[in-house]
Order: sequence, then C-alpha cells, then structure tokens
Amino acid sequence: MRESFSSLLKNPVVLIFWVLGLLVIAGAVWLLLGLQARKAWPVVAAEVISSEVINAPHGNSLTGQVEALAEDGTVYTITLGWNSSSRGLLEKALAVAPAGERILLSVNPDDQADVRLPVAALDYFMPSMLVVGGLLFIFIPVGVVALSGRKDSLRMAGWSFVMCGVIFLGLAGLTAWQTASILTSWPTVQARIVSSEAVARQTHSTSSRPGGRVHYVIEMVVRYQVEGREMESSLQADEHSSSDRSDLTPLLEGPLGPGQEVTIRHHPDSPRVATLDRPWSLRTFSLSLLAALAGLGTGLMGFLVVKRLS
Repeated sequence: MRESFSSLLKNPVVLIFWVLGLLVIAGAVWLLLGLQARKAWPVVAAEVISSEVINAPHGNSLTGQVEALAEDGTVYTITLGWNSSSRGLLEKALAVAPAGERILLSVNPDDQADVRLPVAALDYFMPSMLVVGGLLFIFIPVGVVALSGRKDSLRMAGWSFVMCGVIFLGLAGLTAWQTASILTSWPTVQARIVSSEAVARQTHSTSSRPGGRVHYVIEMVVRYQVEGREMESSLQADEHSSSDRSDLTPLLEGPLGPGQEVTIRHHPDSPRVATLDRPWSLRTFSLSLLAALAGLGTGLMGFLVVKRLS
C-alpha cells in the first residue's frame, strides 16, 4: 500500500488532479469561513416588506429578492447572490425572511452598503458541493492509474467505484430525508388557486442545441389561511411539465385552473413557503431512487472487482 502511494506521488498527472482537488476544497473552506464571519457581523432589526422570487437580471433563470424596513426608516433591498431555475429552491432560501416578519439583517462592518440575510442552512449547499467536487478530483487519479498497467490498478479502480457508490447513496439518503420531512412535518391546508399559467423554462445550451430546449411548467398563485391569517404563495407544479404548451391546457382549464381548490403543504415556521401536496409514491421519491440505483450499481460493480482480485 505504501509503495502504491509513493508511485502515485511521482505521477505528474495524479499530482495535477490532487492539487486541483485541494484547491476546490480550499475554496469550500474559504466560503465556510466567510459564513462564520457573517455570523459575527453587526445586525440591524428590520421588518420584511416583501419577499419574492423574481426573474434574474440576466438570462432565463430566477433569483430571490427581499425588501425590509429598518427602525430608522432605511429600506434595504437584498438580492440573493445566486440564480436558479427552481422556484421551490429559491423559496426555501427566502424562508428565513417571510413578508411581515421582523428579522435581523447582517451588516458588513467594512462596507455599510453590504447587507445580507441571516445565515441559513441552504447557504452551506455550495460549500458542500465544492467539497464533493474536490474529493472527486482527488479520487479521479485512481482511475488514471488503472490505465497505467499496474498490477493493483484494477483493485484501486474497484475501490474508487465503491467510494462513488457511497457518495451516490449519501445523496439519495439526503434527498429522500428532505422529501420525507416535508411529507411528515409540513401541515396540509386547502388553498384556492388565484391564477395559473404555463410558463416557459429554458434548459442550458448544448452543442446540439445552441439555444437550449424550452419546456413548460405550470405556475400558480394560491391563497389560503393559516391560524386565521390569510396567506398567498406562488407554487410551481414540477410534476406537470411538457415541451408542448397545449399539453397543459386541460389542466389549466380543469383541476389546476383559477378558482379550483388544491391541497398544499406549508412550512410550519414560515407559512408563506408552501408546496403542492404529494403522495407517498415512487414518483415522489424518483430522484432519490435514481441516485440510490446509481450508487448500488456503481458500488456493487466496484466491490465485485475488489473481491475477485483479492
């Protein structure tokens, strides 16, 4: 094992991948330290005037924007520093600042114009992905060595497949836990659809599709009551999508049209954050199942290779 490690250190390709992996992980650590520093920034109390998902200034994606009124009369407009095509993901990020609530804004002591929302769990998503990417860069050389004709190269490649399988299974467990948490802890309520429409969403450009591919999803505004308070929220029916807008017309004129009632689930602490209710079904957990199958297949293949050569 020691000889294998020493030979890896002498391989310039391996060293390049490892250096890149360490740099990516260092970037993740830098972001994490930045989040910790934000927690130490001075805070100012403010009441949220509006908290909504808006179209990003550039491109076809969405972002989040919050307007808040401080006690001294200053109005702060805070835009999330990242974009996404997922309205649900952005609404989760905005859950820390629901309209009508009082929050504490973080103010950069070195730049008073730099005002941020409180640090939330979703802020750790990007650093986590960078750590995963860095680890992949570190494990890629194992596959490179597998092509070098070493006697133990296949065994090392097998272990790399096992590690990739473990990562996939971890992602499957995380997404399944998040979905199950919504289905078990978010209360249900009947909501009336105020408006609904088929909205175009464009995927990223590829070499075969320079402009990207357009597909349509149903977006709706619903109104409902929680503990006597009237709420209004924008929802996206991700399960209803099509490349042809006309395919969604029967839904817009029927069960998902204005005036119809739908069952939704709302966040227990931020009722304005809501999602359509979904059943406990394979379709609801399809993403988790795909990740689990990929993990099991990759990990099992690697395990069989290691076992055969041991």
